Formats: sequence, structure tokens, C-alpha cells
Amino acid sequence: MRVVAQVVPKKAPAPKKAPPAKAAPSQSGGSRAQPTAETAFAALKAAQSTIFLGQDDKLIAGAQTLLGAGGEGGVVERYARNLARQAAFSRTVAEARPVASSLGGAVGLLPALATAAPAAVARAVAPRFLYSLRGGRELGEISRIQNTPRELISLIGGSGVTSVGAQALADGQGGQRSSPADLAGALVGGTVAGPLTKVAGATAGAAVEGLVTSMAQDAFAGRPVSLLDGMKTASAGARLGSLGERAGTRYIKRLPPHPKGRAGEALSIAKRIADWDQPNFTHKTLKLSRGYTFLDPASSRRLLVETKTGERPSISAGQLRARREFPDRYQIDWWHENDFGKLFGHLTGVAGAHLNDQNGNRNADSALTGGRSGAL
Repeated sequence: MRVVAQVVPKKAPAPKKAPPAKAAPSQSGGSRAQPTAETAFAALKAAQSTIFLGQDDKLIAGAQTLLGAGGEGGVVERYARNLARQAAFSRTVAEARPVASSLGGAVGLLPALATAAPAAVARAVAPRFLYSLRGGRELGEISRIQNTPRELISLIGGSGVTSVGAQALADGQGGQRSSPADLAGALVGGTVAGPLTKVAGATAGAAVEGLVTSMAQDAFAGRPVSLLDGMKTASAGARLGSLGERAGTRYIKRLPPHPKGRAGEALSIAKRIADWDQPNFTHKTLKLSRGYTFLDPASSRRLLVETKTGERPSISAGQLRARREFPDRYQIDWWHENDFGKLFGHLTGVAGAHLNDQNGNRNADSALTGGRSGAL
């Protein structure tokens, strides 16, 4: 019997287990600090933009142009290229850190509000109250300027139209054509600003107009709403509104009595027109049970009007008698210098709220980003 030996193959040696991987070294302090540095930079840049009323990109682009940057071409062409790059860079930074940019913009807005708003509110509210405490109680009681629903409608409508006109003018100066969304947003901001300016002064009214207008324009245009853009326009509106309010008040205070009185009569005439009434436009005499008194041009068929202008006006015996004999028709309009300041401040505040040409800025962005625009 033949025995055949079987060859049993040897088992391959089992592979050695790889040693456990060592834990990756922790990030260095420098790499950890990079996001923090970017966040701080975004916040500082947003604060800078708000402090400079949204004009920081233009200032930087101008400086770069003076230093020769921008490639070939004339000054205008190089400035346009520098502005497009700077605007695109600012938007990229804000998009990368939206929360930090919003917080930085809010911090940049604080100086404008902190320095202007308290004084503006005091100028808007305090004069009549303080005068009544000093002994002018009769005037304080009978000359509070009441607003009818018709006057409020006129105030809201006039403020909205003013804002729309300012938007169209700002876009036209920037070589752009206002879109329906831009005009609709300006109308919304203006209608909010008018009543607020009357109550709280031009600083608060212009700041709210800038914020509401910018955010409404973003919403109507289908863009992501940019809080930072709104705060830029709010800062510009607040600062220019405060400047105009102070200048207007100071100018009226320095007028001689006769021109100052004429200015008050003009405001009373405007008030009658806003109430859908027809002023007489001439001085007339009102006969009383004893004697007579004069009526100012703002008088109409509905109202007998006496206009007072200044910080401490006085009331004659005839005017008090007319008030008693015609309690439902005789009215004294008391215009303080601050009322004129609010009017001037509203106009300058509207200009400030539309200082930043958003169409122009976004078109500058599109030159480098292919038309993309996003929230800040």
C-alpha cells in the first residue's frame, strides 16, 4: 500500500494590529484666534461704517485713488474701480459675520443717538410745559396746538411724498433710476417719520425713517433684509436731522420780532391748509362785547386765529375776552422756535436718510460679484 504524503499549506501569519492612532494635536492658539479676529474685524468695520454715515467705502476708495491705485485710466475710472472693490469687500466681510456686523453697526449708531436724541426730545417737548410752570398758564391752556384727523393725514402724506422725492433725487444724482421697491420703501419710511418728528423731534424721526426705509426697500425688492444698511442710514439721518434742528432753531431765535411773527403766521396758514381749510390770508378785526381784537391771516370761516411766536409770548386782554366769547372758534397757535427747528431738521434728516445710494452701492457690488447681493 502506497502512502502519499499530503502537504498541508502553512497558514499565513496574522497581520500585526496597527498601533492605535494617536489623538490629533489640539489646535494652536493662533488657529483658534483666527475666527475671533475675523469677528472683531467685522464688528469694527461695521461700527466704522455707521460712524462715518455709510460713506467709509467712498472715503477709502478716494484715498486709494489719490495714492495711484485702481489701474489705468483717469481719476473717475480708477475711483469707480476702487469703490467697487471696497464695497464688495465690505459686503463680503459683513456676510461672513452677520451677527458681529449688526452688533458693530448698533454700537456705531449709539454716539449719534446718545448725543442728539435727548436734547432733541427736550427741545420738542419741554418748552410749553416749562413756560406754563413759569406763570404762563393761560397760554399753556388755550394754545396747545391740537391736530385734527385731517391734519394728521396731511402730515403723514406730505412726509411720505417728501421721502419719495428725496429717494428719486438721490438715485438720479447717482446715475440710477429708482425702482418701484425703492420708492415704496421710501414712502413707508416717510409716513412713519412725519408723526414721530412732530412728537419726538427731527433726530428720532430721521433715524427711524432711515432704518425703516432701508429695511422696507430690501423686503419689497426681495433681498435679504440688511440691518446694517438700515443702521447706516439711521445714523446719517439722525446726525443731519439734529444738525438741521439746531440750526433752524438758532436761526429763528435770532430773527427780529416782526419777521419772527411772520414766520409763525406762515406756519399757521400751512396748518389751516393741512386741515383742508381756506385761510383768509389777510388781517381782520374781530368785534367783541367790549372793544375788538385783530385776527391773523390763518383765520378762516371755521376758526378765528391768533398766532404767537417765540419762547415767552403774552396774551392781551382782548384776546382773552375773544377766547371767552368764542370758545369753539377762537384759537391761539403758539409756535415755539423749536417747532421751526423740527421743520428744518426734518428736511435735513430726510436728506441724511437717503444719503447712501443703495442702488449705486449694490450695482458697484455686482461689477465684482456677478450681480449677487446679500444681507449684511
